[in-house]
Amino acid sequence: ATARAMQDGRFDPEQTKLLLQRMPSMAAGVMEDALEALQQAGWIARPQPPAERLRAVQPQDIAVEAQALLRRARQMEPQVTDMLQRIAA
Repeated sequence: ATARAMQDGRFDPEQTKLLLQRMPSMAAGVMEDALEALQQAGWIARPQPPAERLRAVQPQDIAVEAQALLRRARQMEPQVTDMLQRIAA
């Protein structure tokens, strides 16, 4: 999954470091150190701040994603409502 994310330009080194910190193994520690070294060497870019990433997104792309989320929320609403009513009862 990590290799695919890197190929697709979706690799988030900071998120990966957080995941590795939660793994209590020597291998995870070594990978975390290696990731930090690669970032310091400039071989893996540090992530852009959220505001900078948002500037690169086109408004129409945001609208398309928002519509997709809205459609999915409307599809799931009856199931979620039923589940919450059963839990609350």
